[in-house]
This record gives sequence, C-alpha cells and structure tokens, in this order.
Amino acid sequence: MKNFDCYICEKQMSVDTEYTFKCKTCNFFRSSLTEGFGREIEGIDKIREINSRKIINNIIDLKMDKNFSILEIGSGNGTFVKLCEDQEINITGSEADYDQYINLKNKYKNILKVSLPFNEEETNVFKKYDIIIFNDVFEHLKDLNIVLIQLKKILNKDGYLIINIPSTDGLFFKISRLLYKIGFKSFHNRLWQKGLNSPHISFFNKNNLSQLLRKFSYELLFTQRVNFFDRTEIYKRIYSTYKNKFLCIFLTTLLITFSFIQKIFPADSFFQIYKNLK
Repeated sequence: MKNFDCYICEKQMSVDTEYTFKCKTCNFFRSSLTEGFGREIEGIDKIREINSRKIINNIIDLKMDKNFSILEIGSGNGTFVKLCEDQEINITGSEADYDQYINLKNKYKNILKVSLPFNEEETNVFKKYDIIIFNDVFEHLKDLNIVLIQLKKILNKDGYLIINIPSTDGLFFKISRLLYKIGFKSFHNRLWQKGLNSPHISFFNKNNLSQLLRKFSYELLFTQRVNFFDRTEIYKRIYSTYKNKFLCIFLTTLLITFSFIQKIFPADSFFQIYKNLK
C-alpha cells in the first residue's frame, strides 16, 4: 500500500487502517481513497443551515466594509449561498459537479464551475475575494499544499479564509476508529465516506489545521465548534447509509441521548477563521 508524507510535519505517515494513515507527530490523518465530487448524504439540510447561520454571524462580526465579497468553494445545494443572499451579502458559489452547478446557476446569481486544485487558465475566471470559505469541503481535497498556494491568487491580502470541517478530537471519530480496530468497520468507513462519490481525503483537529495554515502565512483568528448533527434529521441521515430499520432506530435513540451531553466532550466539528497575511 502506498504511503504518504504528512502535509504538516513532512514526515512519513504510519499505516492506521487498510486505507488510512496517521502522522504520529501531529495526529493528522489522511486516506488513500480516490478523490471525487458530488453529495449523496441525506439528513443534513437542517444542520447545514444552523451551522451556516453561525458562520455568517461571525463573518458579520468581522466588521468589514459592507461591500465585501465571499467565494464559497463547493456550495452543494446552496444553503450558504441562499442565507448570504437573504442578507444581501455579496456571495459567489461554486461547484465541481456539473449537475449541481447547473442546479445552483438556475437558482442564484453568481455561480462558478470549478474544482481544486485548478489549472493556471482557470484562475483567470476569478476576481479577488475578501473571504473564501470551505463548508465541509476542505477534507475532500487532495494536494492541499497546491490548493493553499493557489488560494493566494484569488484571496485579497488581509482577506479571510474560513474552514468548516469535522475533527479527529471528537468522540465520533475516536469511537469509530476503536470499533474499526476490533473488527466493526462500517462506522469508520461511513465517517470517511468510503464507497461514496466524494470520500474524505483528510481529517484534521484544531491544532494541526492551524499548523498547516501557518506554513502558508495564514494567521488563526478564531475557532468555534459547530454541531455535527441535528436530532430531527438523525434517522434520515443514518437510513441513507444503513437500510436496516431496527439498526437505524437503535442508533437514532443512542445519538439523541448522546446529543444532550455532547457539549462536554471535544467538538466533532469546528470552523476556524484565518487572516491572509501576504
């Protein structure tokens, strides 16, 4: 099996599972899964809206000039774009998947078809933006070193980079990894979205993500946890993967119970705001 060097420490990573690797220095994880695009997950619409509103409120708190511009990389069904347009925020959405791109373009004003990393010709379609945001997209990208260099061409100096991702510090990741080690692989496979069109390529925590961004002159300004799931959507989200109703009812009950104490544990998802220093 092919091995990988850590983006952050630049040391060879150790094999962790049949398709994942771990850096023993900074606890960064990555997979050998093939990068793709397109979203197949059901039961996430409400949680995306809740988390998007939280991020938008923090963007407003940055107190930028009222004409600031945002580029969202990987807009999916357009939740974040819609909420920004509702508040008359200058937002440009983007998608790599052609069908989703057409769907977005039929609903919203400014939509680009683009995937990362992009070639030099593609950079010509961009203007400079004040904010670039990844909502549950950054962890699906390969060649992150190239991506972070390319972002400099389309992000204004002193602009902001916002990344919203799941965390290896969370209880879900730790439990799923433990279950994998003792032979129950389906939960860890689901967390990595193994077998879906767009699997996870990377898994970060708050510290190693900021270490990586520091290498490219992004200064961390703010970190906040976001919700990993919404109680009203749990069954639908689980059923989209496991078609066994008894199992889905059991897991739904378990997760709803856990949701009441979830905040005493490290966040399963978080977002960070960075300033582009140069």
